[in-house]
Amino acid sequence: RAWVGDGAQLTVSADPNPDGTDSWATLLPGGANIDWLHSIAITAHTNANAFNMVGDPRLWNQATSGDAAIGGAFNYLGASNTTIAGIGSGAKVIADASKKNEVQVSAVAKDTFVSFSPISGKGGTAALQGTVAITDVKDITHATVSAAADISAHALTLHAQNPLMIWALSGAVAMSDKASIGISIGINNAKTDTVASIGDNSSDDAAPADPAAAPTQTGGKIKVAKLDVLATSEGEVGGVSVAGSAVTAASSGGAQKPDANAGSGLVDLLKNVTSTSKDLQTKLASVDTLSGALTGGGSGGGSGGSGTSMLGNASKYLGELSSATSALGTVVDKASSLGQKGGGSAPTGATSTSGSFGIAVSGAASVNMASLGSRAELSGANIDNGSQGTRVTVQAINRAQLASAAGAAALSLAKGG
Repeated sequence: RAWVGDGAQLTVSADPNPDGTDSWATLLPGGANIDWLHSIAITAHTNANAFNMVGDPRLWNQATSGDAAIGGAFNYLGASNTTIAGIGSGAKVIADASKKNEVQVSAVAKDTFVSFSPISGKGGTAALQGTVAITDVKDITHATVSAAADISAHALTLHAQNPLMIWALSGAVAMSDKASIGISIGINNAKTDTVASIGDNSSDDAAPADPAAAPTQTGGKIKVAKLDVLATSEGEVGGVSVAGSAVTAASSGGAQKPDANAGSGLVDLLKNVTSTSKDLQTKLASVDTLSGALTGGGSGGGSGGSGTSMLGNASKYLGELSSATSALGTVVDKASSLGQKGGGSAPTGATSTSGSFGIAVSGAASVNMASLGSRAELSGANIDNGSQGTRVTVQAINRAQLASAAGAAALSLAKGG
Protein backbone atom coordinates (compact mmCIF):
# COMPACT_ATOMS: atom_id res chain seq x y z
CA ARG A 1 0.00 0.00 0.00
CA ALA A 2 1.25 3.45 -0.97
CA TRP A 3 -0.81 6.25 0.49
CA VAL A 4 -0.69 10.04 0.93
CA GLY A 5 -2.69 10.56 4.09
CA ASP A 6 -5.52 12.96 4.81
CA GLY A 7 -4.29 16.55 5.02
CA ALA A 8 -0.73 15.76 3.89
CA GLN A 9 1.13 18.14 1.57
CA LEU A 10 3.69 17.34 -1.15
CA THR A 11 5.42 19.97 -3.26
CA VAL A 12 8.02 19.48 -5.99
CA SER A 13 9.70 21.68 -8.58
CA ALA A 14 12.31 19.88 -10.68
CA ASP A 15 13.95 20.81 -13.96
CA PRO A 16 13.06 18.43 -16.79
CA ASN A 17 15.53 15.90 -18.14
CA PRO A 18 17.32 16.59 -21.46
CA ASP A 19 14.72 14.42 -23.23
CA GLY A 20 11.90 16.49 -21.74
CA THR A 21 10.69 13.84 -19.25
CA ASP A 22 10.53 14.22 -15.47
CA SER A 23 11.60 10.69 -14.54
CA TRP A 24 14.24 10.16 -11.88
CA ALA A 25 15.86 7.39 -9.84
CA THR A 26 16.69 6.51 -6.23
CA LEU A 27 20.09 4.92 -5.59
CA LEU A 28 19.90 2.20 -2.94
CA PRO A 29 22.77 0.79 -0.87
CA GLY A 30 24.56 -1.83 -2.94
CA GLY A 31 24.17 0.07 -6.20
CA ALA A 32 20.55 -0.86 -7.08
CA ASN A 33 18.23 1.76 -8.53
CA ILE A 34 14.51 2.42 -8.22
CA ASP A 35 13.21 4.25 -11.26
CA TRP A 36 10.32 6.69 -10.92
CA LEU A 37 8.39 7.72 -14.02
CA HIS A 38 7.32 11.15 -12.81
CA SER A 39 8.23 13.88 -10.33
CA ILE A 40 5.69 12.62 -7.78
CA ALA A 41 5.08 8.87 -8.05
CA ILE A 42 2.80 7.07 -5.59
CA THR A 43 3.22 3.42 -6.51
CA ALA A 44 2.10 0.11 -4.97
CA HIS A 45 3.32 -3.07 -6.61
CA THR A 46 2.60 -6.74 -5.88
CA ASN A 47 4.40 -9.48 -7.80
CA ALA A 48 3.18 -12.93 -6.75
CA ASN A 49 4.55 -16.14 -8.31
CA ALA A 50 3.83 -19.74 -7.30
CA PHE A 51 4.19 -23.17 -8.86
CA ASN A 52 2.57 -25.98 -6.86
CA MET A 53 3.06 -29.61 -7.83
CA VAL A 54 1.36 -32.43 -5.93
CA GLY A 55 1.71 -35.95 -7.33
CA ASP A 56 4.38 -37.80 -9.31
CA PRO A 57 5.18 -36.93 -12.94
CA ARG A 58 7.01 -40.26 -13.51
CA LEU A 59 4.81 -42.68 -15.45
CA TRP A 60 4.04 -45.95 -13.62
CA ASN A 61 6.28 -45.02 -10.72
CA GLN A 62 3.50 -46.34 -8.51
CA ALA A 63 3.22 -49.96 -9.66
CA THR A 64 2.49 -53.19 -7.85
CA SER A 65 1.87 -56.80 -8.84
CA GLY A 66 -0.39 -57.26 -5.84
CA ASP A 67 -4.10 -56.59 -5.50
CA ALA A 68 -4.41 -52.83 -5.98
CA ALA A 69 -2.57 -49.63 -6.80
CA ILE A 70 -4.10 -46.50 -5.26
CA GLY A 71 -2.86 -42.98 -5.94
CA GLY A 72 -4.32 -39.58 -5.28
CA ALA A 73 -3.30 -35.93 -5.36
CA PHE A 74 -5.18 -32.88 -4.05
CA ASN A 75 -3.49 -29.61 -5.00
CA TYR A 76 -5.00 -26.35 -3.72
CA LEU A 77 -3.21 -23.09 -4.52
CA GLY A 78 -4.94 -20.12 -2.91
CA ALA A 79 -3.89 -16.47 -2.90
CA SER A 80 -5.53 -13.21 -1.84
CA ASN A 81 -3.73 -9.95 -2.69
CA THR A 82 -4.58 -6.33 -1.96
CA THR A 83 -2.62 -3.61 -3.76
CA ILE A 84 -3.67 0.00 -3.14
CA ALA A 85 -2.16 3.38 -4.04
CA GLY A 86 -3.92 6.65 -3.38
CA ILE A 87 -4.21 10.21 -2.15
CA GLY A 88 -6.51 10.88 0.80
CA SER A 89 -9.00 13.60 1.64
CA GLY A 90 -7.66 17.13 2.10
CA ALA A 91 -4.18 16.32 0.79
CA LYS A 92 -2.36 18.96 -1.27
CA VAL A 93 -0.06 17.69 -4.02
CA ILE A 94 1.72 20.34 -6.07
CA ALA A 95 4.10 19.64 -8.97
CA ASP A 96 5.47 22.56 -10.99
CA ALA A 97 3.45 22.60 -14.21
CA SER A 98 5.77 25.18 -15.83
CA LYS A 99 8.57 22.55 -15.67
CA LYS A 100 6.31 19.76 -16.98
CA ASN A 101 6.29 18.01 -13.57
CA GLU A 102 3.64 15.27 -13.35
CA VAL A 103 1.87 13.23 -10.66
CA GLN A 104 1.32 9.48 -10.97
CA VAL A 105 -0.79 7.17 -8.79
CA SER A 106 -0.17 3.56 -9.81
CA ALA A 107 -1.25 0.17 -8.42
CA VAL A 108 0.05 -2.96 -10.13
CA ALA A 109 -0.70 -6.56 -9.07
CA LYS A 110 1.00 -9.19 -11.22
CA ASP A 111 0.05 -12.83 -10.64
CA THR A 112 1.66 -15.98 -12.02
CA PHE A 113 0.13 -19.11 -10.50
CA VAL A 114 0.33 -22.70 -11.77
CA SER A 115 -1.00 -25.79 -9.99
CA PHE A 116 0.14 -29.12 -11.48
CA SER A 117 -1.09 -32.55 -10.32
CA PRO A 118 0.05 -35.64 -12.27
CA ILE A 119 -0.48 -39.22 -11.03
CA SER A 120 -0.32 -42.72 -12.52
CA GLY A 121 -0.47 -46.27 -11.20
CA LYS A 122 -0.50 -49.91 -12.31
CA GLY A 123 -2.01 -52.67 -10.17
CA GLY A 124 -2.86 -56.36 -10.26
CA THR A 125 -6.63 -56.58 -9.86
CA ALA A 126 -7.50 -52.91 -9.38
CA ALA A 127 -6.07 -49.43 -9.91
CA LEU A 128 -7.53 -46.13 -8.73
CA GLN A 129 -5.77 -42.90 -9.68
CA GLY A 130 -7.36 -39.54 -9.02
CA THR A 131 -6.07 -36.01 -9.04
CA VAL A 132 -7.52 -32.56 -8.36
CA ALA A 133 -5.73 -29.27 -9.12
CA ILE A 134 -7.37 -26.05 -7.88
CA THR A 135 -6.16 -22.48 -8.28
CA ASP A 136 -8.12 -19.96 -6.23
CA VAL A 137 -7.07 -16.29 -6.64
CA LYS A 138 -8.61 -13.05 -5.41
CA ASP A 139 -7.06 -9.67 -6.27
CA ILE A 140 -8.01 -6.14 -5.19
CA THR A 141 -6.06 -3.50 -7.14
CA HIS A 142 -7.01 0.15 -6.61
CA ALA A 143 -5.45 3.46 -7.71
CA THR A 144 -7.60 6.25 -6.27
CA VAL A 145 -7.63 9.96 -5.44
CA SER A 146 -10.10 11.60 -3.08
CA ALA A 147 -12.37 14.23 -4.65
CA ALA A 148 -11.46 16.37 -1.63
CA ALA A 149 -7.75 16.48 -2.56
CA ASP A 150 -6.12 19.48 -4.24
CA ILE A 151 -3.73 18.54 -7.06
CA SER A 152 -1.84 20.90 -9.33
CA ALA A 153 0.57 19.59 -11.98
CA HIS A 154 1.21 19.40 -15.70
CA ALA A 155 -0.50 15.98 -15.78
CA LEU A 156 -2.15 13.50 -13.41
CA THR A 157 -2.23 9.76 -14.19
CA LEU A 158 -4.11 7.09 -12.25
CA HIS A 159 -3.46 3.55 -13.43
CA ALA A 160 -4.63 0.28 -11.86
CA GLN A 161 -3.25 -2.83 -13.58
CA ASN A 162 -3.83 -6.52 -12.88
CA PRO A 163 -1.94 -8.80 -15.31
CA LEU A 164 -2.74 -12.50 -14.73
CA MET A 165 -1.37 -15.89 -15.69
CA ILE A 166 -3.31 -18.64 -13.88
CA TRP A 167 -3.29 -22.32 -14.89
CA ALA A 168 -4.58 -25.57 -13.37
CA LEU A 169 -3.08 -28.72 -14.93
CA SER A 170 -4.05 -32.25 -13.89
CA GLY A 171 -3.55 -35.75 -15.28
CA ALA A 172 -4.34 -39.28 -14.04
CA VAL A 173 -3.69 -42.71 -15.64
CA ALA A 174 -4.68 -46.10 -14.14
CA MET A 175 -4.03 -49.65 -15.40
CA SER A 176 -4.87 -53.10 -13.98
CA ASP A 177 -6.09 -56.57 -14.99
CA LYS A 178 -9.73 -56.20 -13.89
CA ALA A 179 -10.83 -52.75 -12.72
CA SER A 180 -9.28 -49.35 -13.39
CA ILE A 181 -10.43 -45.80 -12.70
CA GLY A 182 -8.67 -42.60 -13.74
CA ILE A 183 -10.14 -39.27 -12.66
CA SER A 184 -8.66 -35.83 -13.38
CA ILE A 185 -10.18 -32.50 -12.32
CA GLY A 186 -8.80 -28.98 -12.81
CA ILE A 187 -10.51 -25.87 -11.42
CA ASN A 188 -9.65 -22.18 -11.70
CA ASN A 189 -11.50 -19.65 -9.55
CA ALA A 190 -10.34 -16.10 -10.26
CA LYS A 191 -11.88 -12.90 -8.89
CA THR A 192 -10.40 -9.48 -9.56
CA ASP A 193 -11.44 -5.94 -8.65
CA THR A 194 -9.36 -3.42 -10.61
CA VAL A 195 -10.34 0.22 -10.00
CA ALA A 196 -8.96 3.62 -10.99
CA SER A 197 -11.06 6.49 -9.69
CA ILE A 198 -11.30 10.05 -8.46
CA GLY A 199 -14.08 10.32 -5.90
CA ASP A 200 -14.87 8.88 -2.49
CA ASN A 201 -11.90 6.63 -1.66
CA SER A 202 -12.39 6.41 2.09
CA SER A 203 -12.75 2.60 1.84
CA ASP A 204 -9.15 2.39 0.60
CA ASP A 205 -7.72 4.38 3.51
CA ALA A 206 -5.88 2.06 5.89
CA ALA A 207 -6.33 4.41 8.86
CA PRO A 208 -9.44 3.58 10.94
CA ALA A 209 -12.02 6.27 10.36
CA ASP A 210 -14.12 7.77 13.12
CA PRO A 211 -17.67 7.86 11.69
CA ALA A 212 -18.39 10.98 13.75
CA ALA A 213 -15.43 12.80 12.20
CA ALA A 214 -15.18 11.21 8.77
CA PRO A 215 -13.24 13.40 6.32
CA THR A 216 -15.19 15.03 3.55
CA GLN A 217 -14.90 13.52 0.06
CA THR A 218 -15.80 16.59 -1.99
CA GLY A 219 -14.53 20.13 -2.45
CA GLY A 220 -11.08 19.47 -3.86
CA LYS A 221 -9.69 20.87 -7.08
CA ILE A 222 -7.63 19.24 -9.83
CA LYS A 223 -5.67 21.64 -12.03
CA VAL A 224 -3.86 19.74 -14.80
CA ALA A 225 -3.50 19.94 -18.58
CA LYS A 226 -3.87 16.17 -18.98
CA LEU A 227 -5.82 13.68 -16.85
CA ASP A 228 -5.75 9.89 -17.40
CA VAL A 229 -7.83 7.48 -15.31
CA LEU A 230 -7.06 3.93 -16.48
CA ALA A 231 -8.00 0.47 -15.20
CA THR A 232 -6.71 -2.66 -16.95
CA SER A 233 -7.21 -6.39 -16.33
CA GLU A 234 -5.40 -8.65 -18.76
CA GLY A 235 -3.75 -12.03 -19.10
CA GLU A 236 -4.91 -15.63 -19.25
CA VAL A 237 -6.79 -18.12 -17.08
CA GLY A 238 -6.56 -21.70 -18.33
CA GLY A 239 -6.98 -25.34 -17.39
CA VAL A 240 -6.10 -28.70 -18.91
CA SER A 241 -7.28 -32.05 -17.50
CA VAL A 242 -6.45 -35.47 -18.94
CA ALA A 243 -7.49 -38.93 -17.65
CA GLY A 244 -6.97 -42.49 -18.88
CA SER A 245 -7.74 -46.02 -17.70
CA ALA A 246 -7.02 -49.46 -19.13
CA VAL A 247 -7.91 -53.05 -18.30
CA THR A 248 -5.56 -55.71 -19.70
CA ALA A 249 -6.86 -59.22 -18.91
CA ALA A 250 -4.68 -62.22 -19.81
CA SER A 251 -6.12 -64.83 -22.23
CA SER A 252 -7.33 -68.17 -20.92
CA GLY A 253 -9.01 -71.28 -22.37
CA GLY A 254 -12.11 -73.19 -21.50
CA ALA A 255 -15.30 -71.97 -19.96
CA GLN A 256 -14.78 -68.90 -17.84
CA LYS A 257 -17.18 -67.16 -15.53
CA PRO A 258 -16.87 -63.45 -15.02
CA ASP A 259 -15.22 -62.56 -11.74
CA ALA A 260 -17.95 -61.61 -9.30
CA ASN A 261 -15.50 -59.44 -7.38
CA ALA A 262 -14.10 -57.50 -10.35
CA GLY A 263 -15.69 -54.25 -9.22
CA SER A 264 -16.37 -54.83 -5.55
CA GLY A 265 -12.76 -54.30 -4.54
CA LEU A 266 -12.68 -50.98 -6.34
CA VAL A 267 -15.93 -49.91 -4.70
CA ASP A 268 -14.30 -50.53 -1.32
CA LEU A 269 -11.33 -48.40 -2.41
CA LEU A 270 -13.64 -45.55 -3.39
CA LYS A 271 -15.37 -45.75 -0.01
CA ASN A 272 -11.98 -45.42 1.66
CA VAL A 273 -11.15 -42.39 -0.49
CA THR A 274 -14.49 -40.81 0.45
CA SER A 275 -13.82 -41.42 4.15
CA THR A 276 -10.31 -39.96 3.90
CA SER A 277 -11.60 -36.85 2.10
CA LYS A 278 -14.21 -36.27 4.81
CA ASP A 279 -11.59 -36.67 7.55
CA LEU A 280 -9.31 -34.14 5.90
CA GLN A 281 -12.23 -31.78 5.37
CA THR A 282 -13.04 -31.97 9.11
CA LYS A 283 -9.42 -31.25 10.05
CA LEU A 284 -9.25 -28.24 7.70
CA ALA A 285 -12.48 -26.87 9.18
CA SER A 286 -11.00 -27.21 12.68
CA VAL A 287 -7.85 -25.34 11.68
CA ASP A 288 -9.98 -22.66 10.01
CA THR A 289 -12.04 -22.18 13.16
CA LEU A 290 -8.94 -22.00 15.37
CA SER A 291 -7.21 -19.51 13.05
CA GLY A 292 -10.28 -17.31 12.99
CA ALA A 293 -10.55 -17.36 16.78
CA LEU A 294 -6.88 -16.40 17.18
CA THR A 295 -7.24 -13.46 14.80
CA GLY A 296 -10.56 -12.37 16.24
CA GLY A 297 -12.43 -12.93 12.99
CA GLY A 298 -14.28 -16.15 13.77
CA SER A 299 -14.40 -19.04 11.36
CA GLY A 300 -14.99 -18.94 7.66
CA GLY A 301 -12.37 -16.36 6.76
CA GLY A 302 -14.38 -13.22 7.34
CA SER A 303 -12.43 -10.40 8.95
CA GLY A 304 -10.00 -12.97 10.30
CA GLY A 305 -7.86 -12.62 7.21
CA SER A 306 -7.24 -14.30 3.89
CA GLY A 307 -5.52 -17.31 5.46
CA THR A 308 -8.67 -18.66 7.10
CA SER A 309 -10.66 -17.88 3.96
CA MET A 310 -8.32 -20.01 1.86
CA LEU A 311 -8.58 -22.92 4.35
CA GLY A 312 -12.35 -22.67 4.22
CA ASN A 313 -12.30 -22.82 0.44
CA ALA A 314 -10.01 -25.86 0.46
CA SER A 315 -12.39 -27.60 2.87
CA LYS A 316 -15.33 -26.79 0.59
CA TYR A 317 -13.60 -28.28 -2.45
CA LEU A 318 -12.71 -31.41 -0.47
CA GLY A 319 -16.36 -31.82 0.46
CA GLU A 320 -17.35 -31.67 -3.20
CA LEU A 321 -14.63 -34.20 -4.06
CA SER A 322 -15.93 -36.55 -1.36
CA SER A 323 -19.46 -36.38 -2.80
CA ALA A 324 -18.19 -37.03 -6.34
CA THR A 325 -16.15 -40.03 -5.20
CA SER A 326 -19.15 -41.51 -3.42
CA ALA A 327 -21.26 -41.15 -6.57
CA LEU A 328 -18.52 -42.78 -8.64
CA GLY A 329 -18.50 -45.76 -6.27
CA THR A 330 -22.20 -46.26 -6.96
CA VAL A 331 -21.58 -46.25 -10.73
CA VAL A 332 -18.79 -48.83 -10.46
CA ASP A 333 -20.92 -51.04 -8.22
CA LYS A 334 -23.75 -51.03 -10.78
CA ALA A 335 -21.34 -51.74 -13.63
CA SER A 336 -19.96 -54.69 -11.70
CA SER A 337 -23.48 -56.06 -11.14
CA LEU A 338 -24.27 -55.79 -14.85
CA GLY A 339 -21.13 -57.74 -15.67
CA GLN A 340 -22.11 -60.52 -13.28
CA LYS A 341 -25.63 -60.80 -14.76
CA GLY A 342 -24.32 -60.97 -18.30
CA GLY A 343 -21.84 -63.78 -17.66
CA GLY A 344 -23.99 -66.91 -18.35
CA SER A 345 -22.54 -70.40 -18.48
CA ALA A 346 -21.58 -72.92 -21.15
CA PRO A 347 -24.02 -75.81 -22.02
CA THR A 348 -23.14 -79.26 -20.67
CA GLY A 349 -20.61 -80.99 -22.83
CA ALA A 350 -19.89 -77.86 -24.86
CA THR A 351 -16.64 -76.02 -25.05
CA SER A 352 -16.64 -72.25 -25.04
CA THR A 353 -14.17 -69.48 -24.80
CA SER A 354 -14.93 -66.15 -23.13
CA GLY A 355 -12.93 -63.17 -21.94
CA SER A 356 -12.67 -61.92 -18.40
CA PHE A 357 -14.99 -59.18 -17.20
CA GLY A 358 -13.27 -55.84 -16.60
CA ILE A 359 -14.20 -52.29 -15.73
CA ALA A 360 -12.39 -49.23 -17.09
CA VAL A 361 -13.67 -45.80 -16.07
CA SER A 362 -12.12 -42.45 -17.01
CA GLY A 363 -13.32 -38.95 -16.30
CA ALA A 364 -11.83 -35.50 -16.82
CA ALA A 365 -13.18 -32.04 -16.05
CA SER A 366 -11.66 -28.60 -16.52
CA VAL A 367 -13.55 -25.65 -15.05
CA ASN A 368 -12.85 -21.91 -15.28
CA MET A 369 -14.81 -19.64 -12.96
CA ALA A 370 -13.82 -16.03 -13.52
CA SER A 371 -15.22 -12.77 -12.22
CA LEU A 372 -12.89 -10.11 -13.59
CA GLY A 373 -13.86 -6.52 -12.85
CA SER A 374 -12.30 -3.35 -14.28
CA ARG A 375 -13.67 0.09 -13.45
CA ALA A 376 -12.54 3.65 -14.16
CA GLU A 377 -14.55 6.62 -12.92
CA LEU A 378 -14.75 10.29 -12.03
CA SER A 379 -17.26 11.14 -9.32
CA GLY A 380 -17.65 14.45 -7.54
CA ALA A 381 -14.32 15.71 -8.90
CA ASN A 382 -13.73 19.40 -9.69
CA ILE A 383 -11.40 19.60 -12.69
CA ASP A 384 -10.47 23.18 -13.51
CA ASN A 385 -7.45 24.26 -15.53
CA GLY A 386 -8.77 27.67 -16.45
CA SER A 387 -8.87 28.73 -20.06
CA GLN A 388 -6.24 26.16 -21.07
CA GLY A 389 -8.61 23.29 -20.39
CA THR A 390 -7.85 19.67 -19.58
CA ARG A 391 -7.60 16.65 -21.86
CA VAL A 392 -9.38 13.84 -20.00
CA THR A 393 -9.24 10.08 -20.62
CA VAL A 394 -11.29 7.66 -18.51
CA GLN A 395 -10.84 4.07 -19.68
CA ALA A 396 -11.47 0.59 -18.30
CA ILE A 397 -10.18 -2.46 -20.21
CA ASN A 398 -10.74 -6.14 -19.54
CA ARG A 399 -8.92 -8.35 -22.04
CA ALA A 400 -8.26 -11.55 -20.14
CA GLN A 401 -8.38 -14.78 -22.13
CA LEU A 402 -10.04 -17.92 -20.76
CA ALA A 403 -9.09 -21.39 -22.03
CA SER A 404 -10.22 -24.82 -20.84
CA ALA A 405 -9.64 -28.33 -22.21
CA ALA A 406 -10.46 -31.80 -20.88
CA GLY A 407 -10.08 -35.29 -22.32
CA ALA A 408 -10.56 -38.85 -21.07
CA ALA A 409 -10.09 -42.35 -22.52
CA ALA A 410 -11.09 -45.79 -21.17
CA LEU A 411 -9.59 -48.87 -22.85
CA SER A 412 -10.41 -52.56 -22.37
CA LEU A 413 -7.92 -55.07 -23.79
CA ALA A 414 -9.52 -58.30 -22.55
CA LYS A 415 -8.53 -61.34 -24.67
CA GLY A 416 -10.21 -64.70 -25.15
CA GLY A 417 -8.20 -67.99 -25.27
